[in-house]
Amino acid sequence: MRRGGEITGFDQVARPYLLRYTGAKELNSSEELTDALQNVILQHADIRTFVRHYEVNVDVDVQGIIRKTGSQTQFVRFACSLSASIDPNQPYKLSSKESKSLNELPVVRA
Repeated sequence: MRRGGEITGFDQVARPYLLRYTGAKELNSSEELTDALQNVILQHADIRTFVRHYEVNVDVDVQGIIRKTGSQTQFVRFACSLSASIDPNQPYKLSSKESKSLNELPVVRA
């Protein structure tokens, strides 16, 4: 896992739990799978285990469905996944010196 982070530049690309969660979320979203088969695959006694222990996000375009303007579910899923790659410890403010140095860049001066 750490090596994957070094290659991609992210602190942590994935944790084993995240891999299981992502797989479970896809299984739960599948129309091909019954709750019973999902329980067997995930080794759960009941579907309530998934609902209780996994964060169940609504990642469909609810507004588009209700308004009948056309669902943009793929876009909503993309937007929901953006925050997964953000490092919460990354700096988000520039120092005065850093801010001034940006003004010296040729792209900015042009």
